[in-house]
Amino acid sequence: MHRRKSQVSVELLHAPLSKRDDNKVPTSIRVDRKPPKARPSLMMVSVEIPVKGSSSSKLKNKVQDQNVEPTPENEDRTLKRKRSISDPTNNSIVDTKKKGPERGQSNKKTSVQNKPAEVVVPLPQPRWISISTDVSYDEIMQRMQLREFLARFQPLTKLAQVHLDTLSRISIPTRQYIPRVTLKAVLLALVDLVGADAPPKLRQGCQTALRHIRNAKGDLAITWDALSELRETCYSELPNPDHPPITDSGVVDDEIEDENEDQGRVTRQASRLSRASQPSPPPKDDSFSYQLVCGGQFLPILVFLAELALQTPSVRADVDYGMRSLSVAAHKTHTTKLAEEKSRWNDQRQNPPGPRKKKLLMRKVHAHGVHRPPQKSNIKSKRKAADADHQRILRKLSISYNLELRACAGRGTYLGSDQSGRQYFALALAPKSTRNENRWDYWSTFISCWGPEADGMDCRWYGFDDPSEIRLLASVLEHGIGRGPSLVKDKDPLIKSLLSYAEFLDDRITIED
Repeated sequence: MHRRKSQVSVELLHAPLSKRDDNKVPTSIRVDRKPPKARPSLMMVSVEIPVKGSSSSKLKNKVQDQNVEPTPENEDRTLKRKRSISDPTNNSIVDTKKKGPERGQSNKKTSVQNKPAEVVVPLPQPRWISISTDVSYDEIMQRMQLREFLARFQPLTKLAQVHLDTLSRISIPTRQYIPRVTLKAVLLALVDLVGADAPPKLRQGCQTALRHIRNAKGDLAITWDALSELRETCYSELPNPDHPPITDSGVVDDEIEDENEDQGRVTRQASRLSRASQPSPPPKDDSFSYQLVCGGQFLPILVFLAELALQTPSVRADVDYGMRSLSVAAHKTHTTKLAEEKSRWNDQRQNPPGPRKKKLLMRKVHAHGVHRPPQKSNIKSKRKAADADHQRILRKLSISYNLELRACAGRGTYLGSDQSGRQYFALALAPKSTRNENRWDYWSTFISCWGPEADGMDCRWYGFDDPSEIRLLASVLEHGIGRGPSLVKDKDPLIKSLLSYAEFLDDRITIED
């Protein structure tokens, strides 16, 4: 019996061929029948066929994406893909990038982070040389005031330079500050200056006081009696002398200074003649009970007389005269010397060598038989040396003129204060510098400073006498103000004064050398 074959068709969706069926012809699918609907379970089955360029894999992936719940990251990627497809000009790409300023800021941050830290080099500091003294700040201010007044009006007072140098020792103890010889000379100069323009009655009282001071011969008690009489008749505001100085042991120092003072040998006849010519001594003053043991006790009286003399017409006229006449005379002298030096230099350059040099040159020619002209290098070196000497002479003339102008101008003791509150002072320059172990006693040769060297330290006196150290101090102060190197006209007044003082110190050293 033959079995009847039934026609059955089986649909396999994308079923791969087995190895046995590689050479068989696939079964035909009936066209007249409608394909059965795919089961729901078959939709979940996916078979990958690695066919390059086939669209079925894309369709499969699309169907698979529809059945899987999308994540936020996938949504963002899909959104970006749609934007890029819909916007052919790719304008949306700009939104995803950082803008110019933001990109610059990020670059700056990275550059700052990558940049190595700068090493701050500390500025070199000047040498703060301490000045040891037991004199109070107020007394030093009075000493400066007295010395500067006498230095400024020295042409009027006719005070010797040795007394000015003695008064420049600002930091020495009171018992050694004003010797009796200096006290007598200063009192005579100040009382005479005060009484020169005074009314007749005051002038007569000053003349009487001058006679008593001369005849006192250094006796402090008689000198004070003469001043006390001047207070009774003319100037009632004249102060009393200071109390005697106290030594380290707490005992009043009643030793007599001026041991080297030359009292001179007085004969019996000279003593008789002096007593006959002397007027009657001034009346004794008993207004105070303490002793007068040194000339430093008269410092308040000398300062009072100096302030009194400032109000006289003679002193005021001398200020104007010093600014006009003396400066004009100094300018004329400087111009004359400058013209003489230039004339000498022009003659030296233009005139040929003299006959004596020619004879010496001819002797060398006859001796050697052949004339050898001098080498050009020697000629140039001699010309450079002569030109250097000429420039040095011009420099000295200019320095002398500037120093003379400084002597004519008004004195300014107080230079100013810095950011830390330190005060700087400069007395009128002495004619000669002092380079010995006692140079810090003479305050007219250096810049003095009152204040602490650093924050938290006690206030005391410091000195700067080296021009290079003074310039270094000025640069440190300029850096502390917050300015860099600036023009001279834009500098702080204190810095300008320090630089000017350093220049004058250099000029004086040049002249002395």
